[in-house]
Amino acid sequence: LNMFTKSVRSRVIAVLIVFGVVLSALNFKSIKDPIEFRTQKVERNDKVIQQLKDIRQAQIGFKSARNVYASDFETLISFLKNDSITVIKAVGFVPDSLTEEQAIEKGIVSRDTIYEPALGSVFSKFYTKDRDERYSLNIDSLKYIPFSGGEIFDIQAGQIQRNNLLVQVFEITAPREKVLVGLNKRMIKMDKDLRVGSMINPTTSGNWGE
Repeated sequence: LNMFTKSVRSRVIAVLIVFGVVLSALNFKSIKDPIEFRTQKVERNDKVIQQLKDIRQAQIGFKSARNVYASDFETLISFLKNDSITVIKAVGFVPDSLTEEQAIEKGIVSRDTIYEPALGSVFSKFYTKDRDERYSLNIDSLKYIPFSGGEIFDIQAGQIQRNNLLVQVFEITAPREKVLVGLNKRMIKMDKDLRVGSMINPTTSGNWGE
């Protein structure tokens, strides 16, 4: 700085201060951005995963009534709203010394067939008590990927052959770009699609490590 005049030194110092402030801000941003991305990613993933679990539960209920999985959301949602599921219940008390079948043969217990609304049967208290209470269950919004601005889950259903048997399968996918829309694109590339079910394996598991 002694090489410069007093006025030049002042300008150089001012430039260095501004440069230091900008460098500090960029350094802070480089730390802050990944933290914010991870926070928002976890929040978004949690909600999408819960919705994928709800869709899976609806598909399982649909298959119990129709013997196939739904291949589109219109059919699946219509089933939940308008259809019913056959439920067979045992009427009477089964003694500890007998199986239910033996009790029926002896006339101690009888079976009664009833029809329950699909919505209440599929999303029973047994299922909803374990749902993430942070997220409400809205049947009309079931097909929309949360945070995506109205994008719809990719849905497929069909059958594959396993051990000379035809097995029903389905797959629901939320592409990572739609789940993390609006976030850092460079970081999105390191993430993966969220998926439940498979069109090549007879499974209803999700790929989030459940």
